[in-house]
Amino acid sequence: MLECLACRKQWAPVDQHLGLEERQEISPRIRRKLARLGARMDYVAAAEDLQYLLGVKVSSKQAQLVTREAGEKALQLEQRQCEEWSRPWSAEHPVKEEKPHQALVLEMDGTCVLGRKGEGHEIKVATVFGLDERGKSASGREIISERRWAATSLGVEAFSPLVHALAVRWGMRGARSMAVVADGAEWIWKLVEDRFAHATCILDFWHASEHLHELAAKLWPKDEQKRLRWAGRWSERLRDGQVERLIRELLRLEKMSCAERAKALKSERGYFENNRKRCNYPEYVKAGWPIGSGAVEGSCKSLIKERMAGSGQHWSSDGMEEMAALRTALFNGDWDNLWQQDAA
Repeated sequence: MLECLACRKQWAPVDQHLGLEERQEISPRIRRKLARLGARMDYVAAAEDLQYLLGVKVSSKQAQLVTREAGEKALQLEQRQCEEWSRPWSAEHPVKEEKPHQALVLEMDGTCVLGRKGEGHEIKVATVFGLDERGKSASGREIISERRWAATSLGVEAFSPLVHALAVRWGMRGARSMAVVADGAEWIWKLVEDRFAHATCILDFWHASEHLHELAAKLWPKDEQKRLRWAGRWSERLRDGQVERLIRELLRLEKMSCAERAKALKSERGYFENNRKRCNYPEYVKAGWPIGSGAVEGSCKSLIKERMAGSGQHWSSDGMEEMAALRTALFNGDWDNLWQQDAA
C-alpha cells in the first residue's frame, strides 16, 4: 500500500494494474466473466461457477449487481444499434448492414415470464435469417446456420423499431424478397403492415392446424376418432390452399349447431377469414419460404425461458428488460461490444 505525502490518500499499485476503482472489489476482467455467467444461469450458480473456474469468491448478490450493470450496458448498446440501423441510407453516410441476403425471413412471437408478484409479463421476440441459411441436418431436422435476434418486455411500441433495425442489420434493404411468418396475433400483423408492408405474410400452418384440432375437441368432446379425422382432413386441405373451402365448412357447421358450439365455430371462422390472405401454403412452399414459425418459438425458449423462467424466478420490470437485452447481446455475438465504451 502506498500513501500520498500531501493528502495522505492511500492506494495499492496492484489495484491500479487490475483496473480496480476505489472501493471496487472485483476487477473489470472478472466482472465481465461474472456478468457472462449471470447472463447464462441464476446468480447463485454464477457465483459458484466463478469460484470453481477462477478461484474468485463472490456472493450471489454481487453476481446479480454485476450482471445488472452489464444489462444496463446492453440496453445502451441496443439503443445505439437501433439508431444506427434505423437511420436513412445516403451515399455520404451509408448504413452498413452486417450481412447481405437475397431473401429474408422474419419471425415474431411472444413468451411469458413472471414479475415480482407472480404476475405474467410478455416478452416479445423476433428472429431474422436468410433463406440460404435455412437447411436440414443429417437426421432431417431443420436448422438455421446463422441468424440474429431482438427482444423486449416494453410492448409493441418499443419492439417495432427494434425489429425494423434487426431486419436492416441482416440485409433487408438489399434483399429482393422478404417473408414474415407468425401466428395469428393481431399485434404482429399490425406491426408488419407498419414496418414491412412489402413482405409476404405467412400464417404459421401448425398454429392454424392447432386451431382446427382445438375446435374439433369442442365440437365432438366424446368422440376422439371423429374429431381427429375431421381436424386432420381439414388441416390437409388448408395446407393445400383451400382456406375458402374451410371457411364455408365452418359456416355450414355453425348454422347446424347449438348456440355454444356456434359461438366457437364463428370465432374460428373469423380467425381464418382474417388470415385468409396468409394461407396460400402451396405458393409459399414453391417459393422456398417456411410455413412454420418454429425458429422463433425455439428462440422464445432458448433466448428467454432458459434463463428467465426457472423455478422460483421473479423479475422486476427493469431487471426483466436488462436481462432480455443482455441475452440478446450474448446471442447476437455482441458481447465484446458491451465494453467498448469502457475501453474508450
